[in-house]
Amino acid sequence: MPRGPWRNRPDDDHPIDATFSRIRDEMERLYDRFTGDQWGTSPLESWPARFGWGPRMDLIESSSDITISAELPGVDPNEVDIQISEHTLTISGEKKRDDEMGCDDKMGCDGEPAGSGGLDCMQQHYGERQFGPFQRTVQLPATVDADKVEAKYAKGVLKITLQKTPDVQPRRIEVKVE
Repeated sequence: MPRGPWRNRPDDDHPIDATFSRIRDEMERLYDRFTGDQWGTSPLESWPARFGWGPRMDLIESSSDITISAELPGVDPNEVDIQISEHTLTISGEKKRDDEMGCDDKMGCDGEPAGSGGLDCMQQHYGERQFGPFQRTVQLPATVDADKVEAKYAKGVLKITLQKTPDVQPRRIEVKVE
């Protein structure tokens, strides 16, 4: 859905128009990243996941509980810390770099100086994966019972189920007829 006049598309038959269309598409993606998402999340609240400093999350609320799923591939689940206070949940931990190259830049894989006729290390051409400590805090849409929280980790996804307190769970009110 168009948000402004710049979203109208010219004919992309001309090379210059095609170039400007690609630039406009990139500007639209950047604009969307900074103005929030379709779920109403503010840019600052979702900042960690948008820019690679925290896990991406889903938060789903039912009548009895709240379920949060966080993508944590490559993170040791024993190193993940989950804290609940009032209406917030914080997940923190660290994704540690594995030593796939087998050695540092100056030494060969056999422990001899690189280039000395021994086994040389592999050379990394891309380094796009994120490593290091992370922390992600989300606001919970309801009050939860801190004693009734379950966390499971499978296939790189941390799933946290938080049971709502009874006073916030919906209940049916009987209408009496007089």
